[in-house]
Amino acid sequence: MSLGWKWFIEYQTENSAHMHGIRSVVFSRETEFQKIDIVDSVEYGRMLLLDGKVQSTVRDEYFYHEALVHPAMLSLQEPGDVLIIGGGEGGTLREVLKHPSVRRAVMVDIDRGVVEAARAHMPELSAGAFDDPRAELVIGDGRKYVEGAAKDGGAEGRGGGFDAIFMDVTDPLEGGPGALLYTKEFYDSAFRALRGGGIIVTQATSTYYSSYCFATIYRTVRSAFGAAGGYHTFVPAYDSPLGFV
Repeated sequence: MSLGWKWFIEYQTENSAHMHGIRSVVFSRETEFQKIDIVDSVEYGRMLLLDGKVQSTVRDEYFYHEALVHPAMLSLQEPGDVLIIGGGEGGTLREVLKHPSVRRAVMVDIDRGVVEAARAHMPELSAGAFDDPRAELVIGDGRKYVEGAAKDGGAEGRGGGFDAIFMDVTDPLEGGPGALLYTKEFYDSAFRALRGGGIIVTQATSTYYSSYCFATIYRTVRSAFGAAGGYHTFVPAYDSPLGFV
């Protein structure tokens, strides 16, 4: 019996995979950084894929974006200036702007193609966040942006301009656009870009399928900041708990 749709298979390891029924391909484009696909899935509605990996779906993206943003924001007293690295679909920006104390939210994404595709084909994810007067979109290299902010932080290293930094970037795959955003050197720059008492949060891969990678990110953040914490939440479309540090 034909089910009337095609299957997209996302491999977690050599021995396991998650299958998604796909009704149609809405958008497909290869940029200088990655392959972008937006598809209509049966279970999760519209779905964003980057280099063949599920990033966000209309149905369950809030599992990820709320977990990334709110623990840190609620632990800070009146966070005013926030930096988002990556986050092209706008979900992280949307959640940051729910906090009334925020006066400036800078989002830096290297790939304009992801931002434009998501705004055109998955507007539910940003929910108007890009039009908020507090939002500032920068198309550019997030690592260089943070290094620039770190220089403005002064020699003592805690005079930077941000209360929180959120790393909503792809996994640290060799050759991928996010690989250089998980290094000790990057976290050292992030430390200097934050005000005293500020917090950085990064997505840190699956705590089930990529536990070694999660632990490595944890140790790297701790080596730069002197302290770190980890947590995770289950994301149905990932078929896995997704870690944060």
